[in-house]
Amino acid sequence: STGQVQVFTTPNPFITAGGPPVAVWQPHSSGTNFLVLNGAWDSSGVITNWVPGGIATNFNSRANGRYRVSFLTARDPTMFSGAARPPGYATNPPVLVVMTNGAVATNIIATGAYWQTNMLTFQTAETATSLEFRSFTTNGVFLDLVQVTELVDEREAYFLPEESLKPFTGENAFGNWTLEILDNRFGLQPSPRLPLALIWKLDFVFANTNPPAIPLTFCPPTTNVASVYDPNCGLVTHTVAGDEIKYFIVEVPRRATMGTNILSGAGDLVLLYNRDGLPTGSQPGDFIDNANGANAGETLLLTTNSPPGFELRPGQRYYRGWRTSMPAKPTRSPSASRSTARIRI
Repeated sequence: STGQVQVFTTPNPFITAGGPPVAVWQPHSSGTNFLVLNGAWDSSGVITNWVPGGIATNFNSRANGRYRVSFLTARDPTMFSGAARPPGYATNPPVLVVMTNGAVATNIIATGAYWQTNMLTFQTAETATSLEFRSFTTNGVFLDLVQVTELVDEREAYFLPEESLKPFTGENAFGNWTLEILDNRFGLQPSPRLPLALIWKLDFVFANTNPPAIPLTFCPPTTNVASVYDPNCGLVTHTVAGDEIKYFIVEVPRRATMGTNILSGAGDLVLLYNRDGLPTGSQPGDFIDNANGANAGETLLLTTNSPPGFELRPGQRYYRGWRTSMPAKPTRSPSASRSTARIRI
């Protein structure tokens, strides 16, 4: 301890019976010890020396562990009605500084002459952690029941909102979210008590904004034709409807100098190509191949020199997509297609 710290023994120094809290120092009977982080007491229960005090301790901890410290605080309930205040006695409420490893974790203002529960959580960095309570004012705070608890396997309690969050579906979740807490249980002191949330979070289920892309593979590995195969190296057929786009990824071998992209199937199909990202037909870098009519498919030849600005890049990937030529009509019947990329080395 530093400064003036007194251990005072009494069953309960505060009572509230039809009025404001009053001090009941006499008689000094045995009971629960509590600390007074200010001056020294005389035999009649009066503080005679007003000097701020503090107390510190060390405890073993886990690196990057989470801990909760709880403690009781109160201000001096001594009444000075009809008498002068002792020299050095501050008129403002006492302030308690809580420090972990020498850094200020929080400041507590003891506004009332009754025991008040305080809690805070913190994360430790080392295997040994210091905890210190220091009085910031000469009328130091009363301190009792200090407990440190490691938060291991914390249980999460889930609560539903009073009103449905369904109206927010599809809205942007970015911004400030506020949690409102009400604690109006009977018998609280003070009543109503300001509620306290140690930690809370919101879990969002976001819509998938990135459409899946299917990698085209070589089956067997010795072939120069990359496509979507089943386990027996049979070509797999895909279907699109309305404005849907199917996406594929082609990994170009380092020795490749030419690649023939073949899209075959039923319906009037459109082949989309982009070297840097998924093509939509309107993105920068998109190449649209829609030269043939219905049921004729599309073919796009890529070399290391052509088409200008869309050349094949050996050792890198490119992206393909395909859709029907009339995506604006959702009633259009589905078109089945087999998507194939032929890479010539």
